[in-house]
Amino acid sequence: MHIVHFAEIDSTSTYAKTHAASLPDLTFVTASYQSEGKGRQGRTWKAEKDENLLYSLFIKNGPMVQAGPFLSLVAAVSLSEVLERDYKLAASIKWPNDVYIDGRKIAGILLEGIGAECLIIGMGVNVNQLSFDGEYRISPTSLALCLGEKVDLDTFQQRLFAQLLANLEEHAAKNRFLAYYREHDYLRDKKVSYEGKEYIVKGVDAEFSLLLKNETEERHIVSGEISFL
Repeated sequence: MHIVHFAEIDSTSTYAKTHAASLPDLTFVTASYQSEGKGRQGRTWKAEKDENLLYSLFIKNGPMVQAGPFLSLVAAVSLSEVLERDYKLAASIKWPNDVYIDGRKIAGILLEGIGAECLIIGMGVNVNQLSFDGEYRISPTSLALCLGEKVDLDTFQQRLFAQLLANLEEHAAKNRFLAYYREHDYLRDKKVSYEGKEYIVKGVDAEFSLLLKNETEERHIVSGEISFL
C-alpha cells in the first residue's frame, strides 16, 4: 500500500490523473481538505477540513482496470462491511455508488478512467462532520452523528483501506459482491423516474446494471441519473 497525503489540495483525483505516469499501482492519495472535490455528474463534493476521509485510489493493475465500473460496487461493499463489522452500523448501498445509513447518505464514490490503462476510485466518507451546508432532499449523515461521538479518523482509514485492498484482490468473485449488494439494496422496490418515465426498481443484473420495470417494459441501466418519486 502506498499513501500520498496532503493537508490541502484541489482534488485527490486530479492529482492522481496528473501524476499517473509516476504513481505506483494501488496508491492512495488522501487529503485533509479538498478545495475542488469531485462528485458525480460534475458536482462538487464539499467536506469540512480534518473531519472526513477523502481519497482517490490509483490503479494500474490490468485485471482490476478491466473490471471497470464493477469496482464501484467493490468499494461500496468494502465501506459497508467496515461500518457493519467495526462500528455496528447497518449500511445500505444505493446504485451505483453511494452508501447510506438510516436513509441518509454517508459516502459517495466516483470511478474515473485514464485511457484504458489506469483507473481511479475516489471516495468521500463523512466521518466526524456534524453539520452540512447546502440544499439536500435528505440531509447527509456521518459516523459521528450515527454513533453519538467522534471516531478516530486514522483508525477508520486503516480499516477501510485494508478492507478495500483485500476485496479488490477478490474482485473477480462477482457473485459474492452482487449477493452482498442485493442484501443491502437501498433502491429495491422504490418508485423512480428515468428519462421522463416512471419505474419500479427491481434490483441489479449480473453485470451490476440497474433493473427498472413498469407495466410496458423492463430496462437494464448501465449509467445515468434516476430520481425518486
